[in-house]
Amino acid sequence: MKLAGATTGLIVANTAAGAAWQDGRSTPGLVPETGPTPGEQTRSGVWTQATAADFSSGQLSAVTLKESPDGLVLDLGARLGSYLSATKRADFPFNAVAATWKANLPLGSNLALEVRTSVDGATWSDWLRFNVVDQYAGYDMNVSDLLLVHGARLQYRATMRRNEAGLSPELNEVTLTYIDSSAGPTLLQAKMAMALVDRGYSYASAEPAPSAGFITAVTRPTILSRAAWGANESYRYSRGAEVWPPNREAWTKIVLHHTATSNETDALVSVRAIYYYHAAVLRWGDIGYNYVVDRNGNIYEGRFGGENVQGGHVYGYNEGSVGIAVLGTYMTVDITPLSERSVSSLLAWLCSRRGINPQGSGFFVDKTLPNVMGHRDAIYTSCPGDRFYAVIPRLRSSTLAQLSGYGQTWISHKVPAYMTPASILRVNVTVRNAGTNTWVTGLANPYRLAYQWYDAAGNKYTREPLERHTDIPRNVALGEEATVNALLFVPSKEGRYTLKWDMVHEGNTWFAEQGNETLDVPVMATRVAYGEVWRGHNTPSTMIPGYTASVTVDLDNAGVKTWNAKGPNPFRLGYHWYDADGSPYFQAPSEDYRGSLPYDVAPGQRVAVSSLVAAPRAPGNYTLKWDMVQEGVTWFAAEPANGTLDVPVRVVALQLPVDPESLEVNVLDKNRFTFRSILVNSPTQQALSWNARVVSGDWLKVHNAWGSAPGTVILIIDPSQLPDGAHLGMVKLTGLMGDTQLYVRNVPVRITVGGAGQAYSVFLPDMEKG
Repeated sequence: MKLAGATTGLIVANTAAGAAWQDGRSTPGLVPETGPTPGEQTRSGVWTQATAADFSSGQLSAVTLKESPDGLVLDLGARLGSYLSATKRADFPFNAVAATWKANLPLGSNLALEVRTSVDGATWSDWLRFNVVDQYAGYDMNVSDLLLVHGARLQYRATMRRNEAGLSPELNEVTLTYIDSSAGPTLLQAKMAMALVDRGYSYASAEPAPSAGFITAVTRPTILSRAAWGANESYRYSRGAEVWPPNREAWTKIVLHHTATSNETDALVSVRAIYYYHAAVLRWGDIGYNYVVDRNGNIYEGRFGGENVQGGHVYGYNEGSVGIAVLGTYMTVDITPLSERSVSSLLAWLCSRRGINPQGSGFFVDKTLPNVMGHRDAIYTSCPGDRFYAVIPRLRSSTLAQLSGYGQTWISHKVPAYMTPASILRVNVTVRNAGTNTWVTGLANPYRLAYQWYDAAGNKYTREPLERHTDIPRNVALGEEATVNALLFVPSKEGRYTLKWDMVHEGNTWFAEQGNETLDVPVMATRVAYGEVWRGHNTPSTMIPGYTASVTVDLDNAGVKTWNAKGPNPFRLGYHWYDADGSPYFQAPSEDYRGSLPYDVAPGQRVAVSSLVAAPRAPGNYTLKWDMVQEGVTWFAAEPANGTLDVPVRVVALQLPVDPESLEVNVLDKNRFTFRSILVNSPTQQALSWNARVVSGDWLKVHNAWGSAPGTVILIIDPSQLPDGAHLGMVKLTGLMGDTQLYVRNVPVRITVGGAGQAYSVFLPDMEKG
């Protein structure tokens, strides 16, 4: 395996420790910088060979020393050669070794770097090869994964091979970093520390048996915390600043790894070594994996930040995934039954938390991938080892078997924090099925979304019957989501409340009774002077720069004031634009429209307000925030009880989409007409008309010169009067949206007459030639 890659898109400022690049790669450091958090100190030492004098101390076999720059190349005429370094006695006994080496590799040539270690200088380990970490591949400075090997002496060997053109690889610099991470707690000490703070979980089993006759949600397995296994948190800092701040996000994939290290190691020492290497030597600022599992089934917390923190374990696929690594190498040996059981328990807990179907799959980054996958499924690598990879289907099945029949994951909600007492409103709640039972609607015992109110003292609010159950819009299987537009009745008594949402299987059980968490939303019921409830709108999701659309917004007056339509300070509908970064986008006063009320609106009354809205002049992704305003007095959003109506809008550049954008035709038979077509689309939801005309080419004509999108322009190609050879024609298309002229698209049409081959063929861009 190649060790965990740094987070894609990680941006860290230059520091004395090294520079991290925007694509996640970083210049490896050598020793950690001290930070604000004390802890057990891991030691590291460095052995570098970079000059001809350094390399001359070793043994050369068909390899020549060179200068300017100094390095090693193959002898003239030699196709294969090797270099054996001198023996290096380390400053202290170590338990891990890594390498960086600078080399020039012509395409097709090969350079393999290996290491062996010894405790006494007499007995040596086998040669172990350094593999390049994923995101450093292709650079002249190679960075290896970490080898967990014990010793006090080390020696490396470089094997070189020319390519077919006779070009030799060139090795210019080698640095071996050896690490001693033995200082720290033992496994027994780690478990004792966890027992003091986490008495709710058993160390004997990650899957406590449920009570008889009662199905519980998946129990969290015991996970040894960073503090328990001895993570020195100072390694996460450089000059007092956190190198890799935690980034939490929703994830949909779980990636399984092996650490490509020894199968017979002290687990805690190994975890500390990997952490130190990732955080302090490679300058990532933390360990890349989210969780690590050892051969005895112990689970270790990895990346700092808790649940849902983004790790750095699959270069290019970190965002939206969780990484679990099993200590060891599993190319030719199986993971232990204890490891497999703990990985399965951890998978079950994670899948239940996020509502993931362990046997499902879906599009991720650039392709369809399993929800529970091996590292090699995402990118080319041997990880997690052939034997471990073969176990993954069994892990998916055992994970599914552990999931509760009843389970849900709360995705999002639109419940306002402030509500008017005794009001009735509609709110959207999105929930994902995290159980094995399919939520069926429309039967005698359907699944529904429900809620209960609790007062400030934590007692169920029973002053009036407010509980309502809302049907889900469709049947929902494991891993699928549903957005429920629920009818919500607000208590008539003012005060602070907790609104507890839960799923219910009518006539059977509430999900909370099966060990699931409710969605708890704090709510303040109070009467406000200015208040609204948004009911609906027809804002376009796509607009063109500067385009003005007419929009109607439905809303209720939820305040105590009457909205006067006229007078010195009338109530109107307004809006503000915000760009993708959340910053306000300021428009000219002439484009800052207001929608006038058609009549005075009393408290509790509904109204439909029409308003013009002008799109920003710059293309991009925006949020349009609708809000009510009393002119000269206040915007409603200034009162905490109110929220804006936020609509994502994509502003696209002026363009006329056509397919294909160019057309190439080969014609052998001059006596036939060839018909080809161009599809004209619409860049927005508004109606689009187009016209077409031929700019050049007497042999080219258009059949339908105008129409509405989507539509088709038929091209008539007549090669009868053309000599053999290539001829270029041009079709000009112009799109109109209302009074707005869209970008004019010129479509080149190229015809080649004569030649050998089929009777005729059409070449389209990015497609195989027919």
